[in-house]
Parts: sequence; structure tokens; C-alpha cells
Amino acid sequence: MEALIADIKADVAYLQKEKNSIKRKLHRLETEKDYENIDSHIKAIAGSLHSIYTGCENVLERIIHAIDGDIPLGRDYHSLLLRRAITSIENVRPQIITIETYTKLDEMRAYRHKFRNIYLYCIVPNRILELANEGMVLVDRFADDINSFCIFLEKK
Repeated sequence: MEALIADIKADVAYLQKEKNSIKRKLHRLETEKDYENIDSHIKAIAGSLHSIYTGCENVLERIIHAIDGDIPLGRDYHSLLLRRAITSIENVRPQIITIETYTKLDEMRAYRHKFRNIYLYCIVPNRILELANEGMVLVDRFADDINSFCIFLEKK
């Protein structure tokens, strides 16, 4: 279990770095006047949001595979993985994340799908800025949930 916990904590630390990157970009956008720089910061934030969702999903996949013994399969794999994470399994484990975190992750999952399937010039800057704030909150909620789950693992 120690290796699993160490891997999980390392991933959560990377999520915090992505959150801090978004925070720095948002701060720069407050005073930036040059359109090209604004565009670059927005696109960088969009990429960090993608990384945040992917990182969260990787943590959940790692936990579910190690503890449950398998991961969901199928076309709607990403949705099934999130649903599995909010499901406790009797005599195996409690839920991994709260329903509030699940809801935010599901919103970010939809964003990531869109991000992967559009040209960057099609992103809507105001929506990215909204998601940036939601993404930073998500990282904190996710980290809290995962830290609580790690306490369960340490007791096993």
C-alpha cells in the first residue's frame, strides 16, 4: 500500500502545480494588454485544465485498479470510472471522492472532451476563465478527498 499511497500523493502534488500555473496566468491576465500574450495565457490555461482532469482521472484509475482489482471498460469508460469512484464497495473500500467532487470532475470531463476535439482558436476565452476558477477549486476538493482516502489506505 505504501507505494500506491506514494504514487497518489505525487500525482496530487502535480495537480497542485497545474493549479498554481493557472493562478499565475490569471494574475498576469489582470494587467496584460497585448492580445497575443492574452491569447497565449488563455491557451496555456486551457491546456492546464486538460491536465488537471487527466491527472485526476489517472489517480482514480490507479486506485480503482489497485483496490477493486479491475477498471470499468466500454465506450463510456470515463463516465463509468467517475461513477465507480463515488461508489463504496462493501468490505473493500469507501467511496473515493464526494458527490460534489464527482460533479465538478464530470463538468471537467466534458470540457476535456471538447478541448481534445476542437482547434485552439475555437476556444471561448470567457468560458476558459470560468473553468480556470472551477478547476482550481476542483484541485483542492480532489486533494482533500484523496487525502481522506489515503488515511483509509494507511489503516488497511
